[in-house]
Amino acid sequence: MEAPPLALPKVEGNFSKDLYHKLKLADWFPQYDRVVVADVDVVYADDVALAFDCLRSDEDIYFAGPEDVSYAVWHGKGILRDSGLPKSLRRYTKNFSAAERARMTLGSGFMTLNLAKMRRENVAERCLKFVQDNAHRLILPEMDVLNLVCSPALKAYPPRMMAIAGYWREYARLTQKERASNPAWDAMFAHPVQIHYASGIKPWKYPDSPMADLWFDALLESGLFSTWRKWIDDFIHHDENLVRRRKIFSFCVPLGLHRRIALSLEKETDLPSKP
Repeated sequence: MEAPPLALPKVEGNFSKDLYHKLKLADWFPQYDRVVVADVDVVYADDVALAFDCLRSDEDIYFAGPEDVSYAVWHGKGILRDSGLPKSLRRYTKNFSAAERARMTLGSGFMTLNLAKMRRENVAERCLKFVQDNAHRLILPEMDVLNLVCSPALKAYPPRMMAIAGYWREYARLTQKERASNPAWDAMFAHPVQIHYASGIKPWKYPDSPMADLWFDALLESGLFSTWRKWIDDFIHHDENLVRRRKIFSFCVPLGLHRRIALSLEKETDLPSKP
């Protein structure tokens, strides 16, 4: 389905205006009472239907989603213990009041929306009005809007519904005592439903990035490994740092993954098998 264009102000940043389409889903899909929405830089390690079951359409809740690890800093739940406020979030203290920050809790990269309630209460119109009035101060655009407009009628997913790949290395460095003090983080990484590659470090660009092996598992299952190989050869041609990363690729992923890659290449006719 091709989404109608939205009349929105021009905002400088790394985000596409397309992300604001999440705010209009209740109007665009009047035949549905609930919908699961996810970003595209993800893989699934368990049944996505679990997200659908997290919210009923008769609940007085606008949407369910994961507790955002960035917003969690404001609420004393940050995984990066004693690291202070991340640089990427320091603008929040300047752009939003303490009362507003207290209402920011859930991420929008994986959500179950209660479209029925949103339609009844004109949430799309309210959200777009908020964008028009506040575009100059939004940082995580549609996420900030949904939290500020819909709070407090929000519901947190169980922690394991979404694991942020970029936090894996920090989590792995925690001691057992530190993990025991907040078992939710164990639940997130032990049996995740969705792994979200939420930063600019994507596994298809950086094969040695956190949890990249799970993305390559999905790539191999898709049968598109040779397509990725051709793309990455062209991509790294212009970046010496990426050339270096590619040279150390064989030392950065599990041996089992290498075997699966080799088997995949043997089955593909448009790319010769590597020794």
